[in-house]
Amino acid sequence: MFSRLLRSPVIKGSILQVRGRVFSSEPVIKYQLKCSVGFLPHPLKKPYGEDAYFICEESGAVGVADGSSTVCIAILNGDVVDVCNLGDSGFMLVRNGEIVHMSKEQTHGFNYPFQLGVESMDTPIDADLTQHTVTEGDILVLATDGVFDNLFQEQILELLQNAKEDDISTLGPRLADLASDMASDRTWTSPYALKCHSMLGIAHSGGKMDDITAVVGRICAI
Repeated sequence: MFSRLLRSPVIKGSILQVRGRVFSSEPVIKYQLKCSVGFLPHPLKKPYGEDAYFICEESGAVGVADGSSTVCIAILNGDVVDVCNLGDSGFMLVRNGEIVHMSKEQTHGFNYPFQLGVESMDTPIDADLTQHTVTEGDILVLATDGVFDNLFQEQILELLQNAKEDDISTLGPRLADLASDMASDRTWTSPYALKCHSMLGIAHSGGKMDDITAVVGRICAI
Protein backbone atom coordinates (compact mmCIF):
# COMPACT_ATOMS: atom_id res chain seq x y z
CA MET A 1 0.00 0.00 0.00
CA PHE A 2 2.79 2.46 0.85
CA SER A 3 4.98 1.33 -2.04
CA ARG A 4 2.24 1.84 -4.64
CA LEU A 5 1.60 5.40 -3.50
CA LEU A 6 5.27 6.28 -3.19
CA ARG A 7 6.07 4.85 -6.62
CA SER A 8 3.34 6.75 -8.40
CA PRO A 9 3.57 8.63 -10.58
CA VAL A 10 7.34 9.26 -10.34
CA ILE A 11 10.19 8.58 -7.95
CA LYS A 12 13.65 9.41 -9.20
CA GLY A 13 16.58 9.87 -6.87
CA SER A 14 15.23 11.47 -3.74
CA ILE A 15 12.18 13.25 -5.20
CA LEU A 16 8.54 12.16 -4.86
CA GLN A 17 6.19 13.77 -7.39
CA VAL A 18 2.43 13.54 -7.06
CA ARG A 19 -0.08 15.53 -9.11
CA GLY A 20 2.63 17.89 -10.29
CA ARG A 21 3.84 18.82 -6.80
CA VAL A 22 7.30 17.84 -5.58
CA PHE A 23 8.25 16.41 -2.21
CA SER A 24 11.97 16.23 -1.45
CA SER A 25 13.13 13.34 0.73
CA GLU A 26 16.31 15.26 1.62
CA PRO A 27 15.24 17.31 4.65
CA VAL A 28 16.69 20.69 5.52
CA ILE A 29 17.94 20.03 9.04
CA LYS A 30 15.95 22.18 11.46
CA TYR A 31 13.57 19.96 13.37
CA GLN A 32 13.27 16.27 14.05
CA LEU A 33 10.25 14.07 14.62
CA LYS A 34 9.98 11.90 17.74
CA CYS A 35 7.21 9.31 17.41
CA SER A 36 5.33 6.50 19.06
CA VAL A 37 2.71 4.13 17.72
CA GLY A 38 -0.30 2.27 19.03
CA PHE A 39 -1.35 -0.76 17.01
CA LEU A 40 -4.34 -2.90 17.97
CA PRO A 41 -5.80 -5.42 15.51
CA HIS A 42 -9.51 -6.14 15.34
CA PRO A 43 -10.31 -8.77 18.02
CA LEU A 44 -11.40 -11.20 15.29
CA LYS A 45 -8.28 -10.57 13.17
CA LYS A 46 -5.54 -11.12 15.73
CA PRO A 47 -2.59 -11.27 15.86
CA TYR A 48 -1.92 -9.07 12.82
CA GLY A 49 -5.09 -7.40 11.58
CA GLU A 50 -5.22 -5.39 8.36
CA ASP A 51 -3.64 -2.05 9.33
CA ALA A 52 -0.03 -1.08 8.69
CA TYR A 53 2.33 1.73 9.62
CA PHE A 54 5.89 2.90 9.17
CA ILE A 55 8.09 5.31 11.13
CA CYS A 56 11.45 6.61 9.89
CA GLU A 57 12.50 9.30 12.36
CA GLU A 58 15.85 9.79 10.64
CA SER A 59 14.17 11.08 7.47
CA GLY A 60 11.11 12.56 9.20
CA ALA A 61 8.68 10.23 7.43
CA VAL A 62 5.69 8.44 8.95
CA GLY A 63 2.61 6.75 7.57
CA VAL A 64 -0.45 4.63 8.33
CA ALA A 65 -2.61 2.47 6.09
CA ASP A 66 -5.79 0.45 6.39
CA GLY A 67 -5.07 -2.86 4.69
CA SER A 68 -4.09 -2.35 1.06
CA SER A 69 -6.49 0.53 0.57
CA THR A 70 -6.40 3.85 2.44
CA VAL A 71 -3.13 5.57 3.28
CA CYS A 72 -1.81 8.71 5.00
CA ILE A 73 1.85 9.77 4.80
CA ALA A 74 3.64 12.78 6.34
CA ILE A 75 7.18 13.92 5.55
CA LEU A 76 9.02 16.55 7.62
CA ASN A 77 11.44 18.77 5.71
CA GLY A 78 12.99 21.48 7.87
CA ASP A 79 10.01 23.39 9.25
CA VAL A 80 7.52 22.09 6.68
CA VAL A 81 5.39 18.95 6.77
CA ASP A 82 4.02 17.61 3.49
CA VAL A 83 1.01 15.32 3.87
CA CYS A 84 -0.46 12.90 1.35
CA ASN A 85 -3.79 11.38 2.36
CA LEU A 86 -6.14 9.08 0.47
CA GLY A 87 -9.28 7.61 1.97
CA ASP A 88 -10.58 7.70 5.54
CA SER A 89 -7.33 7.45 7.43
CA GLY A 90 -6.36 10.92 8.56
CA PHE A 91 -3.88 13.53 9.74
CA MET A 92 -4.16 16.07 12.55
CA LEU A 93 -1.74 18.90 13.36
CA VAL A 94 -2.02 20.20 16.93
CA ARG A 95 -0.37 23.34 18.34
CA ASN A 96 -0.79 24.66 21.88
CA GLY A 97 -3.79 22.44 22.47
CA GLU A 98 -5.63 23.52 19.31
CA ILE A 99 -6.12 21.84 15.94
CA VAL A 100 -4.26 23.74 13.23
CA HIS A 101 -5.29 21.31 10.50
CA MET A 102 -7.46 18.23 10.20
CA SER A 103 -7.53 16.25 6.97
CA LYS A 104 -10.83 15.72 5.21
CA GLU A 105 -12.21 12.22 4.83
CA GLN A 106 -12.36 11.05 1.21
CA THR A 107 -15.29 8.72 0.57
CA HIS A 108 -17.63 7.74 -2.24
CA GLY A 109 -20.36 7.00 0.30
CA PHE A 110 -20.98 5.41 3.68
CA ASN A 111 -18.13 3.06 4.64
CA TYR A 112 -16.82 3.36 1.08
CA PRO A 113 -13.54 5.29 1.23
CA PHE A 114 -11.21 6.17 -1.59
CA GLN A 115 -8.80 3.24 -1.77
CA LEU A 116 -5.96 1.70 -3.73
CA GLY A 117 -7.32 -1.83 -4.01
CA VAL A 118 -6.73 -3.92 -7.11
CA GLU A 119 -10.24 -3.35 -8.46
CA SER A 120 -10.58 0.21 -7.20
CA MET A 121 -11.33 3.13 -9.51
CA ASP A 122 -9.16 5.37 -7.31
CA THR A 123 -5.48 6.04 -7.98
CA PRO A 124 -2.66 7.82 -6.10
CA ILE A 125 -3.38 10.92 -8.16
CA ASP A 126 -6.64 11.27 -6.19
CA ALA A 127 -4.76 11.78 -2.92
CA ASP A 128 -5.32 15.00 -0.99
CA LEU A 129 -2.01 16.90 -0.70
CA THR A 130 -1.42 19.56 1.95
CA GLN A 131 1.62 21.43 3.24
CA HIS A 132 2.04 22.90 6.73
CA THR A 133 4.66 25.04 8.46
CA VAL A 134 5.47 23.59 11.88
CA THR A 135 7.27 24.76 14.98
CA GLU A 136 8.86 23.13 18.01
CA GLY A 137 6.29 21.40 20.21
CA ASP A 138 3.72 20.80 17.48
CA ILE A 139 2.14 17.34 17.52
CA LEU A 140 1.24 15.27 14.47
CA VAL A 141 -1.38 12.52 14.64
CA LEU A 142 -1.76 10.03 11.79
CA ALA A 143 -4.38 7.37 12.34
CA THR A 144 -6.65 4.90 10.60
CA ASP A 145 -10.45 5.09 10.72
CA GLY A 146 -10.43 2.82 13.76
CA VAL A 147 -9.36 5.91 15.72
CA PHE A 148 -11.49 8.59 14.06
CA ASP A 149 -14.67 6.45 14.01
CA ASN A 150 -14.41 6.03 17.77
CA LEU A 151 -12.96 9.29 19.10
CA PHE A 152 -14.07 12.87 18.73
CA GLN A 153 -11.42 15.51 18.14
CA GLU A 154 -11.98 16.84 21.66
CA GLN A 155 -11.10 13.47 23.17
CA ILE A 156 -7.85 13.34 21.21
CA LEU A 157 -6.96 16.89 22.26
CA GLU A 158 -7.67 16.12 25.91
CA LEU A 159 -5.34 13.13 25.83
CA LEU A 160 -2.59 15.20 24.20
CA GLN A 161 -3.04 18.14 26.57
CA ASN A 162 -2.77 15.94 29.65
CA ALA A 163 0.50 14.42 28.48
CA LYS A 164 3.83 15.66 29.74
CA GLU A 165 6.39 16.89 27.23
CA ASP A 166 8.53 13.78 27.66
CA ASP A 167 5.56 11.41 27.31
CA ILE A 168 5.76 11.06 23.53
CA SER A 169 6.71 7.38 23.81
CA THR A 170 3.33 6.64 25.44
CA LEU A 171 1.00 8.82 23.35
CA GLY A 172 0.54 6.46 20.40
CA PRO A 173 -0.33 3.44 22.58
CA ARG A 174 -2.57 5.51 24.86
CA LEU A 175 -4.48 6.95 21.91
CA ALA A 176 -5.01 3.48 20.45
CA ASP A 177 -6.11 2.13 23.83
CA LEU A 178 -8.62 4.95 24.25
CA ALA A 179 -10.06 4.32 20.78
CA SER A 180 -10.32 0.60 21.58
CA ASP A 181 -12.13 1.31 24.84
CA MET A 182 -14.64 3.53 23.04
CA ALA A 183 -15.11 0.97 20.26
CA SER A 184 -16.14 -1.57 22.91
CA ASP A 185 -18.57 0.79 24.65
CA ARG A 186 -22.11 0.10 23.41
CA THR A 187 -23.75 2.85 25.43
CA TRP A 188 -22.51 6.09 23.90
CA THR A 189 -22.94 8.14 20.74
CA SER A 190 -19.68 7.76 18.84
CA PRO A 191 -18.58 9.57 15.66
CA TYR A 192 -19.46 6.35 13.82
CA ALA A 193 -22.94 6.35 15.36
CA LEU A 194 -23.50 9.94 14.24
CA LYS A 195 -22.34 9.00 10.74
CA CYS A 196 -24.81 6.11 10.63
CA HIS A 197 -27.62 8.47 11.55
CA SER A 198 -26.69 11.33 9.21
CA MET A 199 -25.78 9.24 6.14
CA LEU A 200 -28.08 6.23 6.46
CA GLY A 201 -30.83 7.41 8.77
CA ILE A 202 -30.32 4.43 11.07
CA ALA A 203 -29.72 4.28 14.81
CA HIS A 204 -26.44 2.86 16.06
CA SER A 205 -25.36 2.86 19.67
CA GLY A 206 -21.70 2.68 20.64
CA GLY A 207 -18.45 2.61 18.73
CA LYS A 208 -17.18 0.50 15.86
CA MET A 209 -14.89 -2.48 16.34
CA ASP A 210 -11.99 -2.21 13.90
CA ASP A 211 -8.25 -2.38 13.48
CA ILE A 212 -6.77 0.62 15.27
CA THR A 213 -3.48 2.31 14.42
CA ALA A 214 -2.25 5.67 15.73
CA VAL A 215 1.13 7.29 15.12
CA VAL A 216 1.81 10.36 17.26
CA GLY A 217 4.85 12.54 16.61
CA ARG A 218 6.25 15.64 18.30
CA ILE A 219 8.27 18.29 16.46
CA CYS A 220 11.52 18.67 18.39
CA ALA A 221 14.58 20.90 18.03
CA ILE A 222 17.74 19.11 17.00
